[in-house]
Amino acid sequence: MGETIRDAGGAIHVTGLTELARDLKKTAPELGKAVRKVNLEAAKTIESAAKLLAEGVGRQAQGASEALRTTATPQAAYINLTEDADHPFALGAEFGAKHDIERTRGVKRIQTHQGSRVDKKTGKTVKDSRGNRYIEDRTGAHAIKGWNQFKDWRGNQWAPDTENGVGYFLHPAVRDTHDVVIAEYGHAIEALLQRNVFYQ
Repeated sequence: MGETIRDAGGAIHVTGLTELARDLKKTAPELGKAVRKVNLEAAKTIESAAKLLAEGVGRQAQGASEALRTTATPQAAYINLTEDADHPFALGAEFGAKHDIERTRGVKRIQTHQGSRVDKKTGKTVKDSRGNRYIEDRTGAHAIKGWNQFKDWRGNQWAPDTENGVGYFLHPAVRDTHDVVIAEYGHAIEALLQRNVFYQ
């Protein structure tokens, strides 16, 4: 295996891993599955570190860390942090937010159809992402200062510096476990190769 490279997005690339997975798929399909397992274990190592860091950040980050999902293929490992109905605050907990940003609350959306009459005093006709038409009723709209429930904004661009880099728990975990993950890769791939014909 060759060197490891971290790109601008923070992904760790192990030089030669893709080629190894491709060759194993051709000559020993069962070993391709084994490489996928190695990738999944690497992702879970980072996931565990992220959850541990989240505990130290606070309750919000700890809850958000439950939204972490790990998957893998023979070519790569993936760790996703996705907002869902149970964790709508997940990304804010990881990246933080700019505070005292003015937001509008109390706007109602009433579905309508093209050509419907719209009261110009109360709202206007708008379309959602699927092209459905709505009346936007702003009679109860009011401004608030928002996003203060999150920690300070730490940006969303990868930086190798753990102290000043992006993220509060997931990205720091990727940075902190880099050497551990690479060592795990090396030992696991070496063990796989020693058990098959490439070393015979």
